[in-house]
Amino acid sequence: MENQWFSNIKVKDVISPSFKTVPHNHSAVKVLAELVDSNSDEALITDESGIFCGLVTKRHLLHCLANCTLKEGMTIRELMIIDTIITSPDEDLNTAKDKMRKIKVGRLPVIDQNGRAQGVLTALEVCNAYSIKLESMGIQLETIFNTIEEAIILIDHHQRVNYWNTGAEKIYDIKQDQIIGKLISDFIPNSFILKVLKTGEPVYHEYEITPSGKHLLKSGIPFFQHPNLRWVVCTAQDVTRFVNILSELNQVRERVSTLEKKNNSEDEKMKLFVKTKSKVFRRVLETAKLLARTDSTVLILGESGTGKELMSNTIHSLSNRKDKPFIVINCAAIPESLFESEFFGYVKGAFTGAAKDGMPGKFELANGGSLFLDEIGELSFDMQAKLLRVLQEKTFYRIGGVTPVNANTRIIAATNKDIWKMVQEGKFREDLFYRLNVFNLKLPALRHRKEDIPHLIDYFIIQFTEKYNIRAPIISDEALKFIIEYEWRGNIRELRNFIERIVVFSQSEVVERDQVIKIIQGDSQFDNIVEDEGEGEGEEVTQKTCLGDILGKKERKIIFDLLKKHNNNKSEVAKALNIPRSTLYYRMKSLNIVE
Repeated sequence: MENQWFSNIKVKDVISPSFKTVPHNHSAVKVLAELVDSNSDEALITDESGIFCGLVTKRHLLHCLANCTLKEGMTIRELMIIDTIITSPDEDLNTAKDKMRKIKVGRLPVIDQNGRAQGVLTALEVCNAYSIKLESMGIQLETIFNTIEEAIILIDHHQRVNYWNTGAEKIYDIKQDQIIGKLISDFIPNSFILKVLKTGEPVYHEYEITPSGKHLLKSGIPFFQHPNLRWVVCTAQDVTRFVNILSELNQVRERVSTLEKKNNSEDEKMKLFVKTKSKVFRRVLETAKLLARTDSTVLILGESGTGKELMSNTIHSLSNRKDKPFIVINCAAIPESLFESEFFGYVKGAFTGAAKDGMPGKFELANGGSLFLDEIGELSFDMQAKLLRVLQEKTFYRIGGVTPVNANTRIIAATNKDIWKMVQEGKFREDLFYRLNVFNLKLPALRHRKEDIPHLIDYFIIQFTEKYNIRAPIISDEALKFIIEYEWRGNIRELRNFIERIVVFSQSEVVERDQVIKIIQGDSQFDNIVEDEGEGEGEEVTQKTCLGDILGKKERKIIFDLLKKHNNNKSEVAKALNIPRSTLYYRMKSLNIVE
């Protein structure tokens, strides 16, 4: 500590600017008289050239006078102290002090490099310099301790608080004048400080959550005056902010991980396309890549289950809008009464039951990105007209709003219906058709790209074995041949569901053709789901049988039974099925269930 705090003090900073010098041939009696008259304690002796040659003190001359060794006519040279230890103006005060202590003197002549006297360093000046420095150190330390955010506390061996900085005031909400000189246990009963006082062992980085919710890291260091413990210096750091930041960081990491998983999931889905061996489907992919470079509207056509949503997502992911939202809306699941609120949103207080702060619609959520309109053919004429207006004007209004909202959204629509035929039959607006059909992509059915089925099987097997953490089955050549030749009218979706059943319910390492037929037929060990609405017997499986049809019949019967049970009350049926009413309406429409 001494080196750090005092090494920068020089002798020249301490000595008095006034000191007495006398030539060596000066009368000793006169020198004594001058020292007495000026109340000086010493004089520096110089030769004829002004070079320092010795020291004489008033005390020494008085001693000589008392012993009759000071006589009339003697020069001061005869009585001066010749072998005097000296210091220089630029010497550290610490070094000069050590010299004085070593030779046990109270003063040192200060002589420069040329041998000329610059003053006298006295013990009193050293003490004054150290006292001033210590006082300054105290002020500096106090400033430092009260500037830092950590609590700094000094407790004596009687458990009394000797020091309590402003950091401690903030952390513990106790003022200095309230606690200084008081027992720490009266304010913090279970303080870790008591443990340090009791054991004499230091405590480092002890973690604590206070009743007020603060997160603290505490340390306590004991100090001894052998053999007894005298003080404990304690620190406490409020790390609540860092804990919160860490929590937020973990949340960010989770979100990043979720996004990475999503991206990986999208990448995995892309494998369904990228590894295609179908020339027809490869041409579709190449076209999709070209369309992705534009902002043009795209109409995707294809049977149910051919991957229309995945294709739309692929177009979005390859476009310059990839970093913006990709919003999906199922047009078939939107009741006409909710069309405007779902598509365009509403302002605060637009209608009874509206959300407190209003709600943005799908167009607004997809701003800057892409909006995928699935099952576009299911929109009514009125809904088609409202959609057409937005596509033409590129603006819309929230329900109850007066400020137009720009629709900077790329539209990708899809349908499994023959939409041109619908136009000809008057079921779909011709102007909307042409607005949507700027470019179109026709996705081939799975039966038209059978060469891709082995790859799809491998992909789905890996997907479901990882999901369920079970061993991957091996599909025999005969079973594979049957699967490839089977007419998958539900396309990739149906094949995916089929593979999931294979993975889950196959008990043998090798899946044979018979087991495949049973699973398709629906009379396997897991579920005998194939029932006709009235007969309750399994259908015979042929090359024309579709698993989607079989499941549809079962679903249709369930809905019929529930409608009958609840007297055609759709709300009660939806509640019994644990699905929204909109989903029930959509399923009834898909299954041709007349209300």
